[in-house]
Amino acid sequence: MFIDPASTHLHTARMGQQFLEFLESLVSSDIPAVLQMHGKVLQGDRHLPVQKFISAVKTRLMELGLDQSLRTHPTSIYQPVQITQQQQQQQDRYHHHQAGTNNHHLGIGGSSSSGISKNAAASGNGNSHYGAGNMATQEKTVETILTSFQKSGLIPKSLLEDAIFRPLWFKKTFLPALLQWQGNSDLLLARDQLMAALKERKKISDQVYNDYLKQQQQQQIK
Repeated sequence: MFIDPASTHLHTARMGQQFLEFLESLVSSDIPAVLQMHGKVLQGDRHLPVQKFISAVKTRLMELGLDQSLRTHPTSIYQPVQITQQQQQQQDRYHHHQAGTNNHHLGIGGSSSSGISKNAAASGNGNSHYGAGNMATQEKTVETILTSFQKSGLIPKSLLEDAIFRPLWFKKTFLPALLQWQGNSDLLLARDQLMAALKERKKISDQVYNDYLKQQQQQQIK
């Protein structure tokens, strides 16, 4: 129905509008690959007022740290198209801007699948984790996560989602910040437990976890 207008079942403008409103209502809950598929198919459609829907899709994909160019289809519904390094830089700037206006990290006050990312100072090209002006923000992000984990004993849902949908941020920005964190001593045990929980959920490798344990042992010796 998207490819050939002659075969569409949306016979009136009102039906087309209702159809798009229905799709828009699913943007926050649809899996990323489906969003990318719908967005690519509808982008540039001349027969439907798709601008609002496309904008919502791109915003959602950007929040999730995924490709929002809509140039290619995902290879499967379980493998959304990932972003390039250049897109990562653009999205990091977006998340840094959003951090000042959106306090939805950890799902507080609403649904946010990538709130933690928004409050983590962006990593730029993924190599410079502690650039000037970023350390305080990253330390605050880690402290917020550890405090939540200490209270609930559960890995924050948004962090688990970031590990899946923003693997570059998770590996290149969050983990280094967590490992080098030197904040509230009352949360050190929570950090040990969070690392163990991440390993159990297979979000970090055995090697990363073992290196962390060795690092802790060396610090205790000192």
